[in-house]
Amino acid sequence: MKVIGFILMVIGIVMLVQRSVEHNKKETVVDTNSIEITKKEPKMITWPYYAGAIAVAAGIILMIVDERKKRIADRQKNNVFRIMLL
Repeated sequence: MKVIGFILMVIGIVMLVQRSVEHNKKETVVDTNSIEITKKEPKMITWPYYAGAIAVAAGIILMIVDERKKRIADRQKNNVFRIMLL
């Protein structure tokens, strides 16, 4: 879960820094036996700032939850060990 949290944080930071991604969409306009005409049209994908902030916050929450689960598991393991010693 820590890895997923880290990946979400990185994606969120990239989303905050870069507001959009541009790519070219290739469409076939005319397609006959001897000739083919294609058209490249630039497309832009944009997202709001809060989407990046939500991704960063979700990554931080996942990392905190994972750390707390490890601490609880360690405490339970120590308690079992103490009971065995009694």
